[in-house]
Order: sequence, then C-alpha cells, then structure tokens
Amino acid sequence: MNPGRAAILGLLQATALALYCWGVSLIFLNPNLSRLFARADPTIGIIFFLILFVFSAVVSAALVLGYPGYLVLKGQWKGALGLVGATVGWLGLFLLLLALAIFGSR
Repeated sequence: MNPGRAAILGLLQATALALYCWGVSLIFLNPNLSRLFARADPTIGIIFFLILFVFSAVVSAALVLGYPGYLVLKGQWKGALGLVGATVGWLGLFLLLLALAIFGSR
C-alpha cells in the first residue's frame, strides 16, 4: 500500500471513529436519558456504562484494526503498519484540534 492511500484510508478510519465517539457522547448528553437514570437504581447505570464501554472498545478496535488485520492475513505487514500509523496520526490531529477548540477559546 502506498503512503497516499494509507493516509486517505487512515483519515476515513479516524473520521469514522470520531463520528462514533460523537454519537456515543450524544447518549450521555441526552437529557431524557439523564432523567431516566436519575430515577433508576444506580446499579443499572453502572451496568449500562460498563456494557457501553466494552461495546465501544470492540467497535473502536474494529474500525482501527479491521482492515489492517486483513492486510496482515494477506502478508502485507508493511501496509498494515502504515495504515495503523496513519489512522493514529489522524486521530492525534483530531484530538489536538479538539483540545485547541476547547481550551483555546478561554
């Protein structure tokens, strides 16, 4: 896999993961859900959070490592490592931009 293709696929994977994280954050920001958990047994909230945490770890791993794993199975180790590196690089850039948006406006 050439570096340009890895960069584009890394951007797509990082964007998909960022959108997934944004979607999960909407669950926590939903006022109806907050009121629902406020009335429920605290154990239910803890169980919900833990299941969501594990589910998110699996989804994140699939988004970031799914295609590179396929490349490894085909014997393309260098392309797989380049794609993981590109995805992590884009995620780092997204994190930096988000931090600047949050802390730079103060």
